[in-house]
Amino acid sequence: QAIVSVPEPSTMVLLLIGCVGICFFVIKGQSMIYLKCL
Repeated sequence: QAIVSVPEPSTMVLLLIGCVGICFFVIKGQSMIYLKCL
């Protein structure tokens, strides 16, 4: 029996969208801070 269960496709999609959203938010925030420092 596998210890790690494979999540549902919908859960995978939600996780992927969440990760992309967080990454985009972080990059956007850092670029905004960088532009303010110029």
